[in-house]
Amino acid sequence: MLVWLASYPRSGNTFVRTILKECFDIKTQTLYGESDNSVFATPELRDVVGCTSNGLVNQELINYAHSAHEPIVIKTHEPPLTEGKTIHIVRDGRSAIISYVHYMAEVESYPVPLESIIRGDVYAGSWSDHYRAWANRPNTLMLRYEDLVSDPNAGAHRISAFLGAPVLRRFSKSFSELKSLKPAFFRKGSDEANIAEMEPYKDLFIECHAEVMHELAYKC
Repeated sequence: MLVWLASYPRSGNTFVRTILKECFDIKTQTLYGESDNSVFATPELRDVVGCTSNGLVNQELINYAHSAHEPIVIKTHEPPLTEGKTIHIVRDGRSAIISYVHYMAEVESYPVPLESIIRGDVYAGSWSDHYRAWANRPNTLMLRYEDLVSDPNAGAHRISAFLGAPVLRRFSKSFSELKSLKPAFFRKGSDEANIAEMEPYKDLFIECHAEVMHELAYKC
């Protein structure tokens, strides 16, 4: 059974992967194959995040997951490619976009102007368009990054009900533990700091994303 784990970049996808690994012993794959190896380079980090690969990518991986009896969870930042069960993670667009600009510069070593990410002139496209592509689909569990950080175990129980999988253990990882494994990737985890950093670009952000921010009840 294919289960999509979908989010705009830097919206909590990796955090949910760590919850799936620790609370359910569910490892996750990525649509992009070996890209996990470069980001999660150490065995310890790969184990905590629950990265795994069967060597398949793109459509071959999708076909394999559809034919499997057990849940095959596939991370994606793409728009929907198929129907099917989906865990959709959303985060305040200001915070996700600021985190994304730091990720591109500090992890990928490919700096991108913040204005380009706000407008959606990047690989992942527009934060608002990405949300709309995944929103209001059947068989979808929407999780908010802010709620997951506040109470990851409540999030685990929602995932349990959605997947029909028992919670095996409580989530115990602290942000400082995760950050120690790769500081540039986990960075701050602070929405407050990210939102403050967006302030000089507030007018452009509102122009591009006010409608979805309002729909999700994020105040800007």
